[in-house]
Formats: sequence, structure tokens, C-alpha cells
Amino acid sequence: YTNNKKINDGTGENKPCMKITFKGNFAGIVRKEFSITPGDLENTTLTLNDVTYQNQAGKCKPSVVIKDTNGKTLNSGTDYRKLAFSDITYVRDTTVERIVNKKRVKVICEEGTAVNAADIVPAGTELMVTVTGIGNYDGTRISGYYRVTKSQISSAKIKVLKKQIYNKNELCPGKPDLKVTVGNKTLTEDDYEIVAYSNNVNKGKAKITIRGIGNYGGVKTLSFDIGSYNLSTVE
Repeated sequence: YTNNKKINDGTGENKPCMKITFKGNFAGIVRKEFSITPGDLENTTLTLNDVTYQNQAGKCKPSVVIKDTNGKTLNSGTDYRKLAFSDITYVRDTTVERIVNKKRVKVICEEGTAVNAADIVPAGTELMVTVTGIGNYDGTRISGYYRVTKSQISSAKIKVLKKQIYNKNELCPGKPDLKVTVGNKTLTEDDYEIVAYSNNVNKGKAKITIRGIGNYGGVKTLSFDIGSYNLSTVE
């Protein structure tokens, strides 16, 4: 292939082109020109992390990860515009503290207004990010949501209270079977939700993924053991 790295409508000079060389029962070379259209961010997957509250201005930007349909991670500044505060908006009316002339002033930010770099965004705030494509994704956009939370569940520890034994079926311990702790605090069932299980049929290490809700943000994947079924107990 030649000239196949950038958007090209197939007109003018330096058109995208592929060269086919035949072998075996066929001989010769065929060259075929083609066009390259912009990619669409709507066909990608956007992941935004929840952000832990900090009592400082401008500390509410999330990390942005965008992957295409092949699982390739897109590059900030090349495939999409680097995230600015103007790309982040309040999902609902929110009262914030804003630094004005080195003083804290309470401001009501209406739904849909952009975050100001001087805003101290309180815990419990839901925000929307709109990412704008550039380069090969020029002219397209994708949006997603995240929260500012009091704490992150990424530091959580999970203990499965009931021993899990192989029984041919998926083993999915529920909230009553779990003890989830962050630091010295044991979380209640209202602090998280179970979003996925994996490798949870056969003996060995299974995985469970939880997502923080309420005061907790982020996700955490941990392992639990599945034991062998003891045939000596079968009559």
C-alpha cells in the first residue's frame, strides 16, 4: 500500500493505492486506487474514570481512553483534541465554589454550562465530557459521563465469605456473600454494584468486578477461589 495513512478522497496527486502481485497460475501486477474517509468517534469506545474530590480548583478532569473497533487506543492530540475544561459540562444545576480574585465565591452552574478552570467541583457531581475528533477523525464527536466522588473503590479489598465449590454452573457470589472494605471501613450494599464475573465455572481463580456508587467511584476487579467438588462425599 502507498499513501494510505491519512484521509484522502482519491482525487488529485498521491492517491491511496494498493498493489497486487499475482503468483502461481496467475502472473502480472494490478494497481488499484481507493479513497480514505474520516473515521467516526461514534464507532469507538470511550472510557472515563471517576475523579476523587479535591478541595482545589481545576481538579476535576478525568483520564480519557478511546479505543477503535480493533481495540487500538487512539492518541490525544493526534486523533482527538486534548481535553479542555470547555469540553466538560455540568449534567444538572450545581452549586460550586469558584476562585475569584483569590477568594472563594459560591456560584450556581446551570445544567449544560461548561466547567470553569477556577471551579472547585463538589463530590456527588455528575459531569459530561464531549471529545472532538481531529486528524483521521476530524469532524466527529463522542460523549460520556463520569462523577466526582468522595472516594475511589479501586483500593477496595473483597472477601468471599462463603466457600465456592465447582458444580458445573457459573458461580456468582452476591452482595450477601461478600465483605468489601476500603481502608478500615466496611462498605454497605448501597456503596457498590456487581457488574461482571469471569472464569467462574471451573476450579481455580475466578474474577468479580464491582463498581462504586454513591460516595464511591471507579471499578475494581478481584479474584476469588473455586474449590474442587469432593466426590468422596457422594454415595
